[in-house]
Amino acid sequence: MYLFDYDNLKGITQTEKGREYVEYLRNYYEENFADNPILALKYSYAKLFSINGNRTLFQAMYSDRRKRLMALQVLAIADDKYIEPLEDVLAAICDEFTWVLPAHAANHLIDLMAAETSMYLAETSYVMGERLSEEIRKRIYTSIENKIIKIYENNSFGTRFAPQA
Repeated sequence: MYLFDYDNLKGITQTEKGREYVEYLRNYYEENFADNPILALKYSYAKLFSINGNRTLFQAMYSDRRKRLMALQVLAIADDKYIEPLEDVLAAICDEFTWVLPAHAANHLIDLMAAETSMYLAETSYVMGERLSEEIRKRIYTSIENKIIKIYENNSFGTRFAPQA
């Protein structure tokens, strides 16, 4: 049995410790995200880094989306009522104009955060399987393909550091 199998994870959410963790995440989600819309990542916030070095506004919105995703990954396994909000945040992350943090964008087309985002999306798609709509699973695949795989395959992730011939 693979640890990240849906049935295994579902079973974990039904143990005493699992129920405690699910309840903790439910409270965290309700307090921080349930009544708050998923706001668009603002390009103007990303641009601030190149203007004055400010990365906090963009990164706060970026991080909030990932925190929402992390909570909903577990909650959707524990309770199907969280699948729709999970799909909403997955779609929002797929729609982001970049997964690279502004502080890294001048020198990287893939950074650790972009790679980590692709891992979260792929893992969620794998674990949830057909519980997610086919459209969302296709969007995840296409987003990872365009924002990570093609860049890596073209070796364009490091060309800005390549020695000039």
